[in-house]
Amino acid sequence: MNDERKTKRELIDELAAIRRRVVELEALETEYKRAKSEQKAAHKLLQAAIDAVKEPIMLIDADYRVKLMNQNVRDNYLGSREADNAYCYEISHQRDTPCNGTAHPCPLKEVYKSLHPVTVVHEHIQHTGQKCCVEIMASPLFGEDGKLIGIVETIRDVTERIQIEETLRESEERYKRLVGSVTDYIYTVKVEDNRPVTTFHSPACTAVTGYTSEEYQSDPHLWDRKIYEADRPAVAKQIAGTLLGEDGPPLEHRIIHKDGSIRWVRNTPVPRYDECGRLISFDGLIADITARKQTEETLKQRNRELALLDRVGRTFSSTLDLDQVLITILEEVRRLLDVAACSLWLIDTESGELVCQQANGPQSEVVRGWRLPPGQGVAGWVARNGKGLIVPDTKIDTRHFKGVDKQIGLAVRSILSVPLRVKEQVIGALQMVDSEINHFTAADMTLLESLAGTAGVAIENARLYEQARQDAKTKAVLLDEVNHRVKNNLAAIIGLLYVERRHAEVKEETVYQAGVDDLINRIYGLSVVHRLLSASEWSPLPLSELTSRVIDAAVHVTPPYKRISIDVSPSTVHVTSKQANSLALVINELATNTAKYALDTDEISHITVRITLEDNPGSAGHTILFEFRDDGPGYPEEVLQLERHNVGMYLVQTFVRDGLRGELTLNNQLGAVTTIRFPAME
Repeated sequence: MNDERKTKRELIDELAAIRRRVVELEALETEYKRAKSEQKAAHKLLQAAIDAVKEPIMLIDADYRVKLMNQNVRDNYLGSREADNAYCYEISHQRDTPCNGTAHPCPLKEVYKSLHPVTVVHEHIQHTGQKCCVEIMASPLFGEDGKLIGIVETIRDVTERIQIEETLRESEERYKRLVGSVTDYIYTVKVEDNRPVTTFHSPACTAVTGYTSEEYQSDPHLWDRKIYEADRPAVAKQIAGTLLGEDGPPLEHRIIHKDGSIRWVRNTPVPRYDECGRLISFDGLIADITARKQTEETLKQRNRELALLDRVGRTFSSTLDLDQVLITILEEVRRLLDVAACSLWLIDTESGELVCQQANGPQSEVVRGWRLPPGQGVAGWVARNGKGLIVPDTKIDTRHFKGVDKQIGLAVRSILSVPLRVKEQVIGALQMVDSEINHFTAADMTLLESLAGTAGVAIENARLYEQARQDAKTKAVLLDEVNHRVKNNLAAIIGLLYVERRHAEVKEETVYQAGVDDLINRIYGLSVVHRLLSASEWSPLPLSELTSRVIDAAVHVTPPYKRISIDVSPSTVHVTSKQANSLALVINELATNTAKYALDTDEISHITVRITLEDNPGSAGHTILFEFRDDGPGYPEEVLQLERHNVGMYLVQTFVRDGLRGELTLNNQLGAVTTIRFPAME
């Protein structure tokens, strides 16, 4: 053997080498045991560390086998299965269906391919069979030599987050559809370093401002530089207040549209704050209110016009002074329409000239009373043709009379004139002038025509009032003359009758004397009625007052030792002047009859008169019931039957039938009762 050929020394050296190797192996074994112990401790520490993580974590080698996992993986993905050296896809049951709608390749393959972290979201099935969405984050692990030694895979359950994201996407889609359907302009402004930066513009921005969302995005200062240039201070103040957290009311301001027109908008910013109360953004709503503003302005103008018409109408009703009325009209019109001058012209019916009745403005005292030949000037043309006229520029309209400009010292450039009418007849013109071209509109003409109609009525009322005043004065003079003459004639007749009575006394003609006395009483009764009618200017008289006065006059001849008590019921019934004359003669005869016959047996007699108003059944109108009653011996039977009567009773029947168109009834009831029914005046 070779060992036999070795020398002792060589064997000793080999034995020493073996001993040294044994020592080295023992040291290596000790080191191995120590390293293995440290590895085991490190593994336990690593396991404890990943077990402390709430999310599932796995360590996977290059063959996709799970080398390490935390307790969360065991609880949620393994169940009762063993996982020693298992493949990762056996644990996670990874499906190809993505949760977010976008297909992704296997994250582990992507990590091995790119050597970079990869995150994907997939649908997974837990060991219970329940589906969920998980977010897999795979990151490469490199050794000291820089080579890939494995992959760390973290699994996070994002089912709730995916559901929230889906809800948010649906909400965002609904919001976009809603914003797209809203006609108001919606914008969003973020606040960065206390400066507003607009981040969103709704499609309605084009309808409101004329600019598209793309134009806003390409030019961040478009709104500030162009849009609200018309009301910059007001809008800037509102934005500054919003940045300071001041929630003010919506601001209505003007903007400049892309087409150059001025529009009115209502701007309403709604601020949003963070947890610390800092303003982080605000959403705004801008509505085009141009039409509303125009309507409001039209209504304000209309209200001013109606107020003007009301003031003018109240002035008309409070005075009949024509000059005062015209001054009020012209002053109100000049102030409302902001014109240089106004004037009112009337046609002189004798000469046909147009006369300035009233004017205001420059040199109005010169224009007032001015006369224009028929048809001259704009006012003359309007008065002749009976049509309203607007002259936008007097320099190109030959109807304008240039002499007016020289007299008042005003360069008249536009004119509005309308005719004045009374009962469809033109009596003049109402005219406004101004130094500005195209100052008047069709609405101004409508207003002036309304005022012209009112002015025409006022002028006519003033004229009628003056005419009525003159007529009343003439009537009063004539009536005084008539009353005076009638009064004198009645007095003369009574005087003549007294002369005849004295003559009859001398001749002892008793019958003739009694007849004259009756005539005197009748004429005296007529004079009483005449005095009443004269005092009332021949207007209807109260029947109760007429009755009392006539009875008093009829019984004034009663002897002093005999007395008649008179009781006339109060009544509101009135009678016309014609009825009053007939009733006066009838009442005089009845009262005279009482004085003659009722006092023959008694020293005192009573007269009672009842006046009532009755409805006419089945027909329109009313009937007056006049009942005259005394407590004398009553009417003889032949008088009740109307078979015998004297002159007095004949007069009563005649005046009731012909004068009053009524009915007469006689009866006795504790004395003589006379009832008369006749139509009441309507």
